[in-house]
Amino acid sequence: MQLELNRDRFWRKVLSFAGYPQQKFRAVFLDGVSPEAFEKQGIFVADSPEFYSYCKRCGEDIFVTIIQDKNGCDVYYRSCCRLERISADSLRVWRVRFEPVINLFKQVAGIVGASSEIIPNCIWNIGRCSQRQCIYINRFKEDDLSSFIPVLLRFPKAIFIVPRLCDHERINILLKNRCISIQEISYLDENFFVQFNFDEIKLFMNFDQKIVSKRVSRRGSRLSNIERLEIELKEHYRRSRDHYFNSDHQLLPRPTQSFLAKQLGVRQDVVSRCLKDPNAKMLKFLWDNAADIKAVLNKINFDR
Repeated sequence: MQLELNRDRFWRKVLSFAGYPQQKFRAVFLDGVSPEAFEKQGIFVADSPEFYSYCKRCGEDIFVTIIQDKNGCDVYYRSCCRLERISADSLRVWRVRFEPVINLFKQVAGIVGASSEIIPNCIWNIGRCSQRQCIYINRFKEDDLSSFIPVLLRFPKAIFIVPRLCDHERINILLKNRCISIQEISYLDENFFVQFNFDEIKLFMNFDQKIVSKRVSRRGSRLSNIERLEIELKEHYRRSRDHYFNSDHQLLPRPTQSFLAKQLGVRQDVVSRCLKDPNAKMLKFLWDNAADIKAVLNKINFDR
């Protein structure tokens, strides 16, 4: 269970780097995951190490001092809250490439044709599927979106592919094209290799448009509510932890489903269905452990 949560959290972290090649994936983001599988897939490309390290105690990046031991070998020390020896592996960084992910998606989805850049590092025409152009968009800063819209309007019947569910929602607000996110249809297997859900892709890419629109809309809405519930429960963990240390060492009671429904502005049965969704592993973990002192006090690096 914990391993599956770790894979899901790690994959969402990697997807957040889409469209920002200047940003580097640092060892601190690995969260205990070995980078080897992503290096083999060509998603991670090793870059020069950075000689500063993140301290979880003070929440700051601290420059690292290199000292040679008596054998002439480099030893790395971080000094902030206290002098602390760290490993050379903790200074590793990688550039993140999404071309291997998109190429695998094209293969599974049956997209044919060569890929071509429409806007460098931002928008690609990756081929055609079911007589429709497929456009991959991977950059979603507000300033970028305003300049992208005139370009995307040139493809009124194209299928849009984006990295994350939140990117999917932004596109749906602005345009009427069919859109799917890599996050919705992919996962990491037990060896941390990227896999795609063929049935979901087949349903989206090839079935009748009315059926597809209804199915994707329902699933997209469920995924959106699941993410919103996760954020709400993570906030509860933080409030409960603060309350524990600032009061009589008691956790706050777990929020009820009716309370969460009011917070999200949805019906209670919507919250109930989200909690029962077999794919909502992180949400289920947060819900089941909201009253567990150990889980609340040890919460670390929950993705927002």
